[in-house]
Amino acid sequence: MIKEKSRVWQKTSMLLGTFFAKYSPFPAGFYTINSLILATIAVFCSYYHYYVVAILLFLLAGIFDVIDGSVARARNKASSLGAFVDGTIDRFVDFAIIFSYFFCNIKAFYLSLDQLICITSFVVILPSFIVAYANHRGAVSDDNETLIWRVMNRGEMLFFMIGILITSLFSSYWAGVLLILLISLSTLTIIQTIFLTIYHANKHKSA
Repeated sequence: MIKEKSRVWQKTSMLLGTFFAKYSPFPAGFYTINSLILATIAVFCSYYHYYVVAILLFLLAGIFDVIDGSVARARNKASSLGAFVDGTIDRFVDFAIIFSYFFCNIKAFYLSLDQLICITSFVVILPSFIVAYANHRGAVSDDNETLIWRVMNRGEMLFFMIGILITSLFSSYWAGVLLILLISLSTLTIIQTIFLTIYHANKHKSA
């Protein structure tokens, strides 16, 4: 929702892009690839119980994800291929964060932790695929993902996903509560995304 609705977010993204485009010698792809590398290292850090290091690496991977697109736009080098690579790597990073839950102290509610992590992977990643597939099939034209707005876009999901890791350092119970909340809001996002896709597709068809 921040991505579609917040002018502050849009302005912040633009300022980041302008700054790094001017002072960084690296292309946008550098940040995209390194976000995946950082997330991969973070998973191993979680496995070996270096949780604070893992959290910092995941945070840095998230920051790099904001920077890469902003730099590409600031340098007028944004492309469909770049957006595809960026979006694909984002899904790998999302999965890496969720996979690291296996090595954290998170209380499971209703189901086993393994089952909850499996569900989380599905409901967190699916909304982006729905929008991409709707665009691909021509159901809607929403390349910038502003028409089909979502309760939980990647920014909010990333906040929750890393928040669960941070909370698990202090309370397994509340980390489990946040995990259930993430699943619930992500499921709501899936329903909302499907509904809005059908609504806008029918609206466009009748226009």
